[in-house]
Amino acid sequence: MHTPWTHLSRSAAAALTTFIVSVLLLLATTTSAHAGPTYTPWGGPSTKFVGTGIGFEDIEVAQSVDCSTFDLSGPVINPGVQRSILADFVTLSAVASSGCANPVLGACVVSQVGTWYLAFDGNAAGGTWPVKVRGMKVSVSCAQCAFTAEGTLKATFTPGTARLTPVVGTSGSGLVISSGAGAPTGLGCVLLDLVAGDRIAVKGHWTNVPPSGSVALTITEP
Repeated sequence: MHTPWTHLSRSAAAALTTFIVSVLLLLATTTSAHAGPTYTPWGGPSTKFVGTGIGFEDIEVAQSVDCSTFDLSGPVINPGVQRSILADFVTLSAVASSGCANPVLGACVVSQVGTWYLAFDGNAAGGTWPVKVRGMKVSVSCAQCAFTAEGTLKATFTPGTARLTPVVGTSGSGLVISSGAGAPTGLGCVLLDLVAGDRIAVKGHWTNVPPSGSVALTITEP
């Protein structure tokens, strides 16, 4: 009894075999790429990132609003559950800020707008992870000047020291002054020359000091 292979020449059969193997390898590679690296957060159930030297500086005009207190807090998302490297792992649902001021305009109020999410942005190197704070938006209100700044904050997180540190560079930290309803308004903003689109650098760092009943945030990889 003849099989379909019987009617193929040796060269045709070899070519077909090579094609099938190539397709299978491509499918395997695609599946692996979609799966990607994973990690597992542990700790919590709550976090409290205590700010040190936190400030928001408009790079274009070298004007900043610095806060004596600017703490972030919220729950760890499903601790002990493995997830993809870009998935959120902490919900930053509350900000406690006080003692905020600008050298020219004096006292300011800096408030959280919406809920922020902390997620890893790549693999760890030397115990430090590249991370991002998604959906970050702050409302700033000083004498005769109000605006919002928003974007995705670029940062690093080192579980060994519990430190979350914004990345500060010539392009800022990933935030810009908002346009539209959040654009700068008031004579104070005109005086400082703040305009929509200005890049914002976030200064200082946060240290996770777990509240009572919670434990330190740690990360494991498979």
